[in-house]
Amino acid sequence: MRKVLWLLCACFVLLLLPFIAFPDRFLSPSFLRAPRRTPTPIVPATPDAAGKRITLPAGFRISIFVEGLVTPRLMTVGPDKMLYVSDMGAGRIVRLPDRNHDGRADSVEVAASGLSQPHGLEWRQGWLYVAELGKVERLRDVDRDGVIETKELVTDSVPGRGGHSTRTLHFWPGR
Repeated sequence: MRKVLWLLCACFVLLLLPFIAFPDRFLSPSFLRAPRRTPTPIVPATPDAAGKRITLPAGFRISIFVEGLVTPRLMTVGPDKMLYVSDMGAGRIVRLPDRNHDGRADSVEVAASGLSQPHGLEWRQGWLYVAELGKVERLRDVDRDGVIETKELVTDSVPGRGGHSTRTLHFWPGR
């Protein structure tokens, strides 16, 4: 447990600027919405929209995978092979399926909401561990429908406001 807390403290990332620059976006009650069971369809971006902004070496290509998230921070692949992203400003974790394998998210599915600035994500033994402002929680999708039903507090002794607001966590392999 000390190693996890040490890693949380050691891996703080300076990402407070969006909260200072746009406080009205992060204090809105719309961030506390209940999870949606109906996926929100995504309107695909033009294939070259990202390519117009970023120059890549020959042989590489880039395209936009998803748009419309508030402040996406970290991502991880879940046991269901879906991409999960912490949307820090929205206080939620979203799942971004690409079921047709076209390189774009088919929808934005809210897996968990009402979180306190979720940042770091990591799956371990079927639980999604989430580093939030001042705490670490673990979440589980018991019925595997993409919406988190179970939430447990791991620790609330992580330094909160003042200084860095972002938290990153990681488990060492084999522990």
